[in-house]
Amino acid sequence: MDTDTENESLHDLENEAVTASTKKPSVETVKIIDQVQNQMGDLGAWLAQARSNEENMLALWDGQSEDGRKWGKNYAREVFPWEGSADTRVRLIDAAVDETSQLCMMAFFSANLRVMAMEAGDVDAAGRVQTLLNYEVKQRLNSELWREMNFLTQWTRFFGHAIIHTSWKREFTTGRETLTEQGLAELLASEGLLQMQAELGTEPDEQTAALISEASTAEIMDALESGGRGAELEALVSRRYPMLGQKRIKQIIKDVRAEGVAEFRLPVEKPGRPCVRALTPGIDVIYPAWCDDVRDAPWVAMVGRIGEPELRAKARTDDWDQEFVDAMIDAGPSPVMDVSILERNLSAQVNRVQNRGIRAALQSRLQHPGDCYEYLHVYVKMVDEDGIEGMQEIVMRPDLKDKEGHIILALDRLNDYWHEGGCFVDFRREWKTRSLWQTRGEPELANTAQWEVKSLRDSRMDRTSLATLPPLRVNPKRIAGGSGKWDIKPGMKIPNGPNDETSFLTVPGLDGGNIEMEASIRRDHCNLLGLEHPELPQAKIQIHRQWIVNGFLIQVREVLQRILALDQQYMSPMQVSRVIGSGPMPYTVTREEIAGQYDLALHFDVRSLDTDYVKERWAAINEALSNDRSGALNDVVLTRWKLASIDPNLADLAMVDMQSKNKNEVEEERTALAKLMLGMETVPPEGANARVRLETLQGEIQRNPKAAAQYQQDQMFQEQVNARLKKWEFDLTQMDNAQIGATGWEPANKAPTASEQLSAGMQG
Repeated sequence: MDTDTENESLHDLENEAVTASTKKPSVETVKIIDQVQNQMGDLGAWLAQARSNEENMLALWDGQSEDGRKWGKNYAREVFPWEGSADTRVRLIDAAVDETSQLCMMAFFSANLRVMAMEAGDVDAAGRVQTLLNYEVKQRLNSELWREMNFLTQWTRFFGHAIIHTSWKREFTTGRETLTEQGLAELLASEGLLQMQAELGTEPDEQTAALISEASTAEIMDALESGGRGAELEALVSRRYPMLGQKRIKQIIKDVRAEGVAEFRLPVEKPGRPCVRALTPGIDVIYPAWCDDVRDAPWVAMVGRIGEPELRAKARTDDWDQEFVDAMIDAGPSPVMDVSILERNLSAQVNRVQNRGIRAALQSRLQHPGDCYEYLHVYVKMVDEDGIEGMQEIVMRPDLKDKEGHIILALDRLNDYWHEGGCFVDFRREWKTRSLWQTRGEPELANTAQWEVKSLRDSRMDRTSLATLPPLRVNPKRIAGGSGKWDIKPGMKIPNGPNDETSFLTVPGLDGGNIEMEASIRRDHCNLLGLEHPELPQAKIQIHRQWIVNGFLIQVREVLQRILALDQQYMSPMQVSRVIGSGPMPYTVTREEIAGQYDLALHFDVRSLDTDYVKERWAAINEALSNDRSGALNDVVLTRWKLASIDPNLADLAMVDMQSKNKNEVEEERTALAKLMLGMETVPPEGANARVRLETLQGEIQRNPKAAAQYQQDQMFQEQVNARLKKWEFDLTQMDNAQIGATGWEPANKAPTASEQLSAGMQG
């Protein structure tokens, strides 16, 4: 074997892989980048509406103060009806967003999740796949899903739509590693064996393997002792430890030459996991405006935000181009999209807020401050060299360019993650227009109602202020300042007739019309958005709220399908076995199988939030079970439903897997028989599966030669076994008697008892 030639060729390929990512963007990539930049420039109108929605939901407007009063210094004009009059905040929209978001979140985390096999051969594995998904949703990703799904539901309600991104998260830690002279020789020998196996199409024989090992040891020792061939040794170590930097690799070779051994810190990749992230349209994610479904978009650009340590590590952990990383650090932290620039030419009527403090608060909510490094991660649908649809990923910043004016790319490669629907899922609040960008949020629907309620409440507060401290009618001579313009406001002195007595101004009393108008507005508001209200028909509210929940869960189902696809592609078999236990794998992880063998269903009945309704359903189910004379109803399924109606987690905890339970029953009965053979009698447990126990005990006596011989020869053992058989027969008889009582029919011919059958079988 020509080791020098092999090392040189591998080293050349390594250099080629490094330089390939630094070439200038292709024509197709430049075209996509231009489309992304054009769409970024067209976001102004939508951002203006998003800003307006944000202001309305937070009940913010020009001139407001924290004490809920109007002051001329804030409005820069004279306020009406008087200085310090009511200027209350009514959070009608905020409360509506919270209520509908809470409904969706409770529905998701309380929903009944079912996994259904798409092919008959996968039916048995569907239960294990469901265990895996329950583990992801209720344990490993529970806190992350709670956080991101809360963001998602809130943004969907007041922006009209939002996007969620699913990906596989790689995590790293560090460990200690030791490399010796012999270790280097083994690395070189293993590469030689792999090359020969590829050439021969079969594994080399032991003699050839020994020769390769000898030659590799001699070659490594010669290279170390001579002090030469450093590049080849570094390439060998780099191929074995690709996460190490060139500087540390050089130090490792130096230590091995000097001491014969090198100890170093080694980056170790931990088991990965699915990751979900909620995205605000126009702020965190961009896609073509004409798309009515993000899954159909030819490209989707997601804004990424990281700190400097993570940015520096990207060159190693995610294969980012080092030139891009250096250019990002030199440029410093800055937003990849400047929302303020996009809004400069918008109408002042749309952006009403002028207070500096309020504008800063909104700016921080709709645009992240420039203290982190931002970049665009663009996912592009493409066709590879074989004509197969795939996903290309591009990481870049439009403002980072090299000396020739080309945009510097951190990544430009074919992504190995490509499933049906891609990695983005859109959530929309309404289905009145196909365009996602035109779906309306609750602030657009409830803004008028909120201002109407505010006006009515301001008028009541102002009337109360006048009634509490009414203006005083006095002789004009008693008013400081003489004559002029007189204002009506609480505690104000107003002129009376010169001969009239001092008196308070009569303030009109509070009337019910104002309160009735507000109640009517609130009722219509609840009717429009599907909120609870005592004056609305409960049937209508339930239908509306169930519609909201069903639409949300259908979209969540897409997210869970992508989490399952990520587990199928990236989760190690050992990690899967730790979650679902031993047994055959629930899926194969070939690329052809990733497309999906399982379908998911999420269901939640909003009426289950009503305790009285749950009790009525319980009573109806119990009555159906008592009247089931044919035995057609599955009491296990119905019991699970009853427990799930109280708490879905309770059903998972309380209900055992019947297959596992029966297996435990078999093992316990075998253990009891073994103790009987040793002369130790055990008391049969109550509540055991008598049929499984009886069949197990009979089968063991008949199949086990030692047990069969002892049953025929040992009188005491025979009596103990027969007593245990009679116990299980008695339990079965009690079950049969209950069936006879329900159906009124008893068979005329009775089968012999188990002990009689066993004795007859032994004699035969």
